[in-house]
Amino acid sequence: LQADTAAREEEKTKAALRAEIAAEEDRLVQIRREREMEEMRVEQARMERERALRRKERAQSQADELDRRRFMQPPSNSGQVARADSAEWSAIEMEVKEQVRSLKAIHDVGERKKRVAMLRLRWHPDKNPMLKTLAGEVTKLLNNEFGEGF
Repeated sequence: LQADTAAREEEKTKAALRAEIAAEEDRLVQIRREREMEEMRVEQARMERERALRRKERAQSQADELDRRRFMQPPSNSGQVARADSAEWSAIEMEVKEQVRSLKAIHDVGERKKRVAMLRLRWHPDKNPMLKTLAGEVTKLLNNEFGEGF
């Protein structure tokens, strides 16, 4: 009888241990699922950050290209005679001064120097043979604003 009772107790203990093991295995499965879900969320967030970065870089590149085109367009009256009257000069001077203001607002020194060089190239007298005198005046204006070595 005592052996029978001991065997039943042992069976109860084994059953309880099996139940605990099964519960622990269930908890491990749940933890793995949660970890996998978290890893998926992290990967999705990483991919979204990369997409956002690519969109930002693409937008910046497009903005830079538009700025470059604007600064590199030929002067508005490049097909006309080299002599500009005072009204035309005033309009061109205002346009150049506006571009100078926008260049001075650029905080990145390297970028600012690059843009100044592009603007100087745009108005260089050798690049504007039809407007050599006018281009020379604009070049003087740029040199006064930025200095010769800038």
